[in-house]
Amino acid sequence: MYFPLPWFIVLPYNLIRFLFGRRKLTERDKQVIRWLKEPDDPMRPQDYRVKRVAEINDMIKTGKSVFIKYLDNKNELTFRRVVPERLFRRGKHIYVDAYCLREKEYRVFRIDRIKHLE
Repeated sequence: MYFPLPWFIVLPYNLIRFLFGRRKLTERDKQVIRWLKEPDDPMRPQDYRVKRVAEINDMIKTGKSVFIKYLDNKNELTFRRVVPERLFRRGKHIYVDAYCLREKEYRVFRIDRIKHLE
């Protein structure tokens, strides 16, 4: 069963440090906060037919960690081991909330940017 997490739980550690630290938030930080506050769009039945969504959904149910090759927004390929927690949709993209074991914080990954999953 899916229980949505409050937006303040899924904020990355670095962003929380900005909020409670002495540094000012950048415009990018403000955009991320606004994005996290927006409500999720409902997952559609056809979303579960998208490549990797069914696999990630199974790993969420079992609680297993997964190794991913992820193309970040700077087009750099990164390698991470993550524990996926939930799938959600924003507009036309599907995302996964996951705990990144490399960074030791919660991150949001876009499904279409995951290049390899094992």
